[in-house]
Amino acid sequence: MHILLSFMAKRLFPVLATGWLAAILPGEVVAGPVPACGTDTLSNYVSGSSLPGGCSVQGLVFSGFTYFPVSNAPLASGIRIGPAISGAGLSVTRTDGGAFSAAAGQSISFEIDFSVLVDAATPIFGAGLAMPGFTGTASATEYLCNGQAYIQPGGCAGSVPKSFAVGSAGIGNPTTAALQFPGLVTGTENIGLLVTVGTAGDAGSIAVVTADFAEVPAIPEPASWAGMLAGLIGAAAFSKRFPRRRRSLSACIP
Repeated sequence: MHILLSFMAKRLFPVLATGWLAAILPGEVVAGPVPACGTDTLSNYVSGSSLPGGCSVQGLVFSGFTYFPVSNAPLASGIRIGPAISGAGLSVTRTDGGAFSAAAGQSISFEIDFSVLVDAATPIFGAGLAMPGFTGTASATEYLCNGQAYIQPGGCAGSVPKSFAVGSAGIGNPTTAALQFPGLVTGTENIGLLVTVGTAGDAGSIAVVTADFAEVPAIPEPASWAGMLAGLIGAAAFSKRFPRRRRSLSACIP
């Protein structure tokens, strides 16, 4: 066994050495970690003051927030953005902890647009929407443009967007919905999230809207592989010495 491990160590050492040298050679730029998305007002997300360069949730980087108050909408400072309770995504609530509510004969509508940068190591294969606990007439619709620019309202440059919705008004699954992509998606996904509460005849209320994404499990990072291989090298060195100690101890037993 120690002969096999020693052989593996000799074969793997040049590979590891090459990787370490590549990491420190001049001209190689390594991007720093993207900070995690915190809970903040939409106005700060739009201005970028809370996330210069974007922020991350489970490896997805969110950036480029814009806000369109369509009808009787709250100010961006009255909307709170934060990481989803579960999954890789964001939640939308009111900053005062209340609900987005519209009386009968009133309609509240607003759209939040943003981009998601998807790492090639963790591509996404679907998106989800959730609007638990809504009442009356209320809906949320998400538009996805798969690398193309999003055009407000409800369009993508050069193609029809993928879209799905949750809520009332005849939508099949009123509380949650999922959209599975025809293939894996990496790169930039540009998104529009339209929220509407109430109509000319009906009241409505929404407490929270969550938009998340289904990711493929991550491939182990090079640092993890290096740690595992370093352990193998150490095991090879130990196993090579151990039999000699065992022979020397047995020689002392009468």
